[in-house]
Amino acid sequence: MSDIAPTSSIASLAAYDMADRTSRSTAASAPAAPSRGTDHVELSTVAKMLGRLSEGGNIRQDLVDRIRGEIASETYETSDKLEATVTGLADELG
Repeated sequence: MSDIAPTSSIASLAAYDMADRTSRSTAASAPAAPSRGTDHVELSTVAKMLGRLSEGGNIRQDLVDRIRGEIASETYETSDKLEATVTGLADELG
């Protein structure tokens, strides 16, 4: 009996060894997964202003209620208020 294996066994061992080497070299040379950066958010000036408005900080609710009532009863726009508004605009523009 000889200590030499049949050629079909040697060929299958060689194929297995070659496949193993290929998979190891592919895994070693595969690029690493991209690292994840950090998220960054920038708010515009308008968004910041809307945020402050939604908090309801400086709303004078008593004044709002009074003016709403005057508008509903059609007493808000008086000739005196209109004259003051026109005068104020003319002063700003002129």
